[in-house]
Formats: sequence, structure tokens, C-alpha cells
Amino acid sequence: PAIETSDGVKLVQSHVILRYLGRSVGLDCECDEFDYCAIIAAGVEDMEKQQSKIKYDPKFSVAMRNEYLKSTLPTWLSHFEKLIPAVSSDSKQSSSYIINGHLTWVDYLLVAALDSSIEFGRFILPGDSADHAKNDVLKNFPKLKHYYQSIFNRPAIIDYLKSDKRYPYTLPYVPKK
Repeated sequence: PAIETSDGVKLVQSHVILRYLGRSVGLDCECDEFDYCAIIAAGVEDMEKQQSKIKYDPKFSVAMRNEYLKSTLPTWLSHFEKLIPAVSSDSKQSSSYIINGHLTWVDYLLVAALDSSIEFGRFILPGDSADHAKNDVLKNFPKLKHYYQSIFNRPAIIDYLKSDKRYPYTLPYVPKK
């Protein structure tokens, strides 16, 4: 991806763009959090590479997807589950952000990756039963599930999800039955 800002600055690479946009709207990481933000962003990128390796493989198969959902994805989700702060019963919003209780661009990056994993896990392929659409990849990760839902329940996100701007999830290669 690439963008050009209103003052003519040209940026490429999704993480660079996301950091720039985060900084421009007050969602940047503080100086003492910068390395932690970079670690999480790199972890998200590594997790996404694992999924991309499968779904962009011309030989993509239901078996490959199922193995990824059974083994690879839970390993990554368990790493992120450990990073999510515990949610206290009396506070259900600020404590759920990954960086010291405040929303940053890293939250949007991680939630986008979780959303992609959820959609990938629910996507019905040839031979799947209709129940596959109910697959919940976050069911064994309660902190991640709460985190994901808390971000997705923000009013602007809800509006976006209901809009024509959100494209339906698709796969580049759909295996034959």
C-alpha cells in the first residue's frame, strides 16, 4: 500500500503508514513504549505471514487450512493472549488496550490481524458443513476475545463494518472439493 499526505509526503509499507496515521491522530506509542509496540507489530506481521503462506499458495487445500487452524494459529494466539492485560470486572474498556491502558495504532494492527484470522477460520470451503461458519478461533483465548470485541464495539468501527467500505472476506485460491 501507498499514500500521499496532504502536504505531499509519500509513504509506503502498511506499518509505516499505520504508524504515521496513528501519530497524526494521537494514537502513537509513547517513547518508553516504542520498543514494545515494535515487538507486537513484528509479531503480528509474523503471524500474518503464516496465514498468507497458506492462502496464497496455488495448491491451497482444505487440509492446509485445517492444519493451520489446529496447530499454527493457536500457537500465535497463545503468545498474544499472554500480552493482553487482564480485564477487571469493574473496568471493561481502557484496561483492554495492549499498551499501558491506552489505544494506539498497534491495537488496530492486532485487531485487524485477529479479524482476518476469524474470517479465515469461518470461511466455508468446498466440503465444509454449514456449521463451519460458526468456527470461533478465539474461543480458547478469553482475553483476546474480549480485546477484539472491545475494539470492534467502538462506534466508528461499528459504522465502518456496516458500510459499503468494508469488502467481504475472500480467498485468492479456493480449493476444489
